[in-house]
This record gives sequence, C-alpha cells and structure tokens, in this order.
Amino acid sequence: MAKQSERSGEMALKALARAAAHDLKGPLNRISGFTELLQRNLGEKLDTQSQEYFGIVLRSAQQMNRLIDDLSDYVRVISQDVSQDGAFLSVDLNEIVSAAKLQLHELISERSAKVSTFSLPTLPGSPDALLRLLVEIIKNGITHNRSPNPEINISALSDGKEHIISISDNGVGIDEKNVDKIFEPLISLDRDNSQSGLGLAVASHIVERHKGTIKVNTNAEQGAEITLTFPI
Repeated sequence: MAKQSERSGEMALKALARAAAHDLKGPLNRISGFTELLQRNLGEKLDTQSQEYFGIVLRSAQQMNRLIDDLSDYVRVISQDVSQDGAFLSVDLNEIVSAAKLQLHELISERSAKVSTFSLPTLPGSPDALLRLLVEIIKNGITHNRSPNPEINISALSDGKEHIISISDNGVGIDEKNVDKIFEPLISLDRDNSQSGLGLAVASHIVERHKGTIKVNTNAEQGAEITLTFPI
C-alpha cells in the first residue's frame, strides 16, 4: 500500500511539473516574441541604454525558459526508477566517461578543457543514469572553473566492499560555507553562469538510487573533488 501511495505521489508530481511548464512557458514565449518584435519595429529609434534594457529582458526570459526545462527534468529524474523494473546492468565506467565526453564535446572544446580517466571499474547500475551523473559532474567542473584550461581527473579504487570514484578539477575550489549546499536544488554558486544549479541535485538523486554516496572536498589551491561510492 505504501509503495502504491508513493508511486501515485510521484505520478502526481510529474503531472504537476508538466502542467506548470506548459502554463509558464506560454506567457514567457509571448514576452520574448513581442519584446523582439518591438525591438525590431523601433529599430534605430532606440538609444544605447534602451537597447541594453531590451537585451536584459530577452536574456532574462531565456534564463527562465532554461530554468523551467531544468525543473521539469529534475522532477522527472527524482520521480522515476533509474532503470526499468529496477534491474541493473554491468556498466563499464570507462565507456560511460567516453560517452559523456562526446556529449560535452562542444563545452570541452570551447573551454579548451581536458578530461582524463585512470582505470575505472565496471559496476552494477543503469547506463543512462550513470551517463547523466557523470555528464552533470564533468559539466559542473568545467563550467564553474575559472582556469583558462580546465582539467578534470577521474580515478577509482576499491576496498573490497565499495567502488570509490574520485572526480577532481583544477578550479578555485568551493567556499566551505557552501559545501553543504552544493547538492541542494536551485543552488547556483556562480551567479554569472547560466546554469540553474539543478545539475548536481540530479546527480545526487542518481547516486542515491544506486545505493551510493556523494560528497565534495574542496581546497582553494587544488580545486574541488567529488567522491562517489557504490557498492560492489
């Protein structure tokens, strides 16, 4: 009975997210469309400051659009099983990282980033969910990295009971006061960035569904390190 009630609650949450996304994006698209139309019609009549104001409105609308999409995606992730019928497959993390790098090719190229791996294990899990997990962590490590050449290093070890995956970067680290907040939804530590702050919250839920743990260590001189543990 409890399981059925939980599934009903998840379905209701997903339905609410879909309805909210639909009802919010309609007015938002009209704001963007009419703002662009007004900007074109006024053309050269607009002074520099007015052009800047129009730009702010359009960028804000785009940011809100991304946030609505990310919220819908977040609700979808937290209200679904990581794999059909809960059946895990044997997943080679080396292959998953290769797929993640391919998916993030544009960002990696744009930031002249380097993603290196060192003998990653094969573990039980959902390939799609683990791909999403690593995409979010790698993307976060590059996006919030102020180094001219971001570096992400992914290594692993096993203690016989758990696989321990370390994902480190060469950024400036994370302020200690924000470490406990980094996996909370809607927390964006870099306000100049277009990310919603939901990526690591999604990653945290995926790890939880795999019966694992996720934590972050930070050092201003050595960057940040995210540690994942998964049962063998």
